[in-house]
Amino acid sequence: MLWVVSGTGTGVGKTAVAVALVRALARTGSLVAGWKPLETGVPDGVGAAGPAHRPTWPTCHPEAPRCHPEQSEGSPWVSQVQRTEAARLLSARHCSLLMVDPSASPQDDSGGAQDDRLDDALVLLGPDQRALLAESTFHVKRDAHRTFPLPASPHLAAREAGVRLTLDPIIALANELRLNCSVVLELAGGLFTPLTDDLLNVDLVMALAPDRHIMVAPDRLGVLHDAIAATTAATARGSSAAPDALLVNQCTPSGANLNNTMELRRYVALPVFGPLGYGDVDLRADQLASMFAAFI
Repeated sequence: MLWVVSGTGTGVGKTAVAVALVRALARTGSLVAGWKPLETGVPDGVGAAGPAHRPTWPTCHPEAPRCHPEQSEGSPWVSQVQRTEAARLLSARHCSLLMVDPSASPQDDSGGAQDDRLDDALVLLGPDQRALLAESTFHVKRDAHRTFPLPASPHLAAREAGVRLTLDPIIALANELRLNCSVVLELAGGLFTPLTDDLLNVDLVMALAPDRHIMVAPDRLGVLHDAIAATTAATARGSSAAPDALLVNQCTPSGANLNNTMELRRYVALPVFGPLGYGDVDLRADQLASMFAAFI
């Protein structure tokens, strides 16, 4: 099952919602992969100074290391190859993902041991990607993420880094993953944020045809306009682009106290949930499980 978490814009709390959703789904006993394929504003991303990491896109593997509480001390998750220097660095830098090619033999073509070169596979992920992986119970074995230093929309950040983004690898992996587990895929930016020079996030959503599409709107001043505009524009693209639900998310401890959720139910022609409380992930997961009982 594939869930897509989009937003009315950037900085609306999509990651906090996605993390709580991953936890809520994991509580049902399902294998869950939280995944943000693209993240910008990461200093050590693809375009950072020094050797650039140009990851190959992954194939998921059902025997990938799973996250267990007893394994997570000192690091969001611990790989099956803890003995390597790369894994030591993984824990020290809280990178969350170590890549092992399941098709490779213990010896590479040059005769060297694969474990000895695993430090080349170390990826510094963005904070959103780390947060999602920390909650996941199903992981891919190879690099499923791209990060960029420029804090901008993906098409600008990739252009600055000299990288040409395409949607095909994301679509292919999402379709492979959803056969093995539940997937919570968080978009970068808002639903109409550009991903490439020609395509927007909404085009990715339409190509993915997710089982559930949740749009996050922040519980703050201005959300009525932003949510009405975003949902109207999405609906105009057709049913494959329209969210299944709008979730009003409390982004600050005090909340807006503007009755935004009730007002949005007057103007938005789809289910409106919320407000989702601020803070503790467990409490937010409880709320989501209750709100989305019919979906989950």
